[in-house]
Amino acid sequence: MSAFDVVLAFELVLVLVLVLVLVLVLVLVLDVVVDTLDRLESSAERQQRFVADASHELRSPLTGMRSHLEVDLQHPEEADWRASH
Repeated sequence: MSAFDVVLAFELVLVLVLVLVLVLVLVLVLDVVVDTLDRLESSAERQQRFVADASHELRSPLTGMRSHLEVDLQHPEEADWRASH
């Protein structure tokens, strides 16, 4: 085996090591991206649940007030307009 063959083999080994390092870095970056996307998805789901809960909590009292006002408007002679609904 000549000196040229040894240098060529060494360079091939270096290229393979470099490729392996790049693949490992890529795997680590992809792992971080997947973790970030998982956290974003979880955050979006929590926000969606919060909005649905808040919407329900706001809708219930407003529905009750609306019902009282509709009855009062249908029977204004019996309505106590000073009472808070």
